Amino acid sequence: MQDTLANFFSGIVITITRSIRTGDYVNLDSGEEGYVTDITWRNAVIRTVPNNLVIVPNTTIATSSFTNYHLDNKESGIKLEVGVAYDSDLKKVEKATLEVANATLKELQGGVTSFEPKLRYHTFDSSSINFSLIFRVEDYFDRFMIVHELIKRIHERYEQENIEIPFPITNIYYRTPLELQGEVAQKS
Repeated sequence: MQDTLANFFSGIVITITRSIRTGDYVNLDSGEEGYVTDITWRNAVIRTVPNNLVIVPNTTIATSSFTNYHLDNKESGIKLEVGVAYDSDLKKVEKATLEVANATLKELQGGVTSFEPKLRYHTFDSSSINFSLIFRVEDYFDRFMIVHELIKRIHERYEQENIEIPFPITNIYYRTPLELQGEVAQKS
């Protein structure tokens, strides 16, 4: 009876605080994410992206951290991480990337065109200079298609502009036993 009462009172708290509502897109700290389709006195039902239903006890929601992407505003900020080669003209990279981002957000449903995309360089990595492309989508779920298209379009534009997206390379120097013997003999 204790679990039942705990879920019941947690359901009341969730309903009163309106921290999660039917139709909200949520990401629980346990990893489940999707749209809330129902909240009962005992549990919440979440429809995941692959169209599965996850039943979550109200006590789990009431006692854990979660992200509600619809709570205050359905618009969501998205960060796309990209890296370019060290010999890239960073002004050219910024210009090309922002042009692609602006065009993509205007052409695809779900892009927020009133928010100007931002590009911010942040890391000198082992094989690239990394930056974040920051933009907004109307609904958190819209990020999937927009990121998909942005990656394709940025890749195509970088090929046209001869901007390299590097991949990590490791050089391995191998010496034969004879070379090692020669080194030992030289040190003696």
